[in-house]
Amino acid sequence: MAAAVSTSSGRHNDALRGCSLVGVLQPQERDAAPVILAMGLYYYGLRGTNSTYSVVFLNLIPIITSMVAILLRVEKLVFRKWHGKMKLLGIVACIGGTMVVSIYKGKMLHHHWLTHLLRSRTQVAATPAAHHNMVVGTLFLCGSCLGYAF
Repeated sequence: MAAAVSTSSGRHNDALRGCSLVGVLQPQERDAAPVILAMGLYYYGLRGTNSTYSVVFLNLIPIITSMVAILLRVEKLVFRKWHGKMKLLGIVACIGGTMVVSIYKGKMLHHHWLTHLLRSRTQVAATPAAHHNMVVGTLFLCGSCLGYAF
């Protein structure tokens, strides 16, 4: 049931006209919505992939954020100025660090706690579940990066 609201100018407006989700949410709720979306997408991406693969996407968030800012013309990337060169150096450093983390196959880290005593024999014998949804998980992780960028 729509009620008529009288404004100071004497016009009658329908209370539900022009009502959208953006108009209903408070400013702090509008600001939190992309982060909540990004966290949810990251969770579903983590379910579809493994944790090592998912952490690489966390390192991509600054890169995606700066690319979105440059594409939407929020920031300018001027190569002739010092700050433009530093922005480009930061983007290249993030890409290089992400590639090192994802490509490097180093020594396994072992901890000294006796956690094998805490597991039952059925848990030790069971093999970990394979991640069959790598493509869908990757899409969710890409969406998570974009959610953090906005």
